[in-house]
Amino acid sequence: MTGPTGAAPTGATGAGATGATGPAPTGGTGIQDPRLRAITIPEKYAKEPWAKDIKSMDDFWSKMAGAQKLLGKDKVALPGDGATQDELAAFYKRMGRPDNPEGYEFKSVEALKEVERNVDLDHGMKKILFEEGVSKAAGERIIAKSEALLYGMQKPMIDAAATRNMEFQKLANEVLGEDKVAAMEAFKTTMRESLGDKAHLASKLDNMSNDELMTLIVLGKNLHDKYSGESRLPARPGSPANLSGNLKTDFQTLSAQKLAIKTDEKIPEHIKKMKIANLNLQMQKIGTKAKDQNIDLFAQ
Repeated sequence: MTGPTGAAPTGATGAGATGATGPAPTGGTGIQDPRLRAITIPEKYAKEPWAKDIKSMDDFWSKMAGAQKLLGKDKVALPGDGATQDELAAFYKRMGRPDNPEGYEFKSVEALKEVERNVDLDHGMKKILFEEGVSKAAGERIIAKSEALLYGMQKPMIDAAATRNMEFQKLANEVLGEDKVAAMEAFKTTMRESLGDKAHLASKLDNMSNDELMTLIVLGKNLHDKYSGESRLPARPGSPANLSGNLKTDFQTLSAQKLAIKTDEKIPEHIKKMKIANLNLQMQKIGTKAKDQNIDLFAQ
């Protein structure tokens, strides 16, 4: 009968069952899975910096372990509504705010390199940026971009003013010639003395055309010369003599003229102001010359 003298049943003395004396299973001492020794990076991650060193699953798990350690390491907590000043200061510092307002450094845009910066305005802006917790880099960018924006908006007016000034100088040379400087100074003196506490109205001149302004300047110079300038009309009988060239004598003469004008009730007040202003200017010139020559104008 089959059984006693036949082939031994599976699992007895015949061939060993799978898992007994047969080949070792995968993962033991037999063949290793090649996927554990090499790895293919998906195309969409292939160019990422962190993926360039991954050649195997071991590399991948090593990267993952490192990333887990870094998570939350430099985490910055946003201060809440009830944050203290110390907490806010610590947060701002972490975000790059300088230690004090002067830590910000402002640089003028290229077009304004030669223009002196407004120190008071800069200090005020630095204080605002500091109080608002703005980082150094962001604060400096904000100021630079703001100034560039303002300059761009003002540039057409700046260019127009420069063009107007050049055209005015050309017109002044044509109309006034060599007398240009004296005429301009006489005009300024007349305007300043005539307007008095309303001198701010002189700013209205900026709205005039060059032709209108030149007409006013010529008129102002003529009035100045007629009533108070060095080329004024001949002196009235009894008025002080003309200047002699002697510094002490001339200074005394001008002082006498000044006193006579002040006490003359027949001279209109605005004319008095112009004449006295001219005398003061001449006396200042004599004083400068006397100082250069070591002459004491008040010595007896």
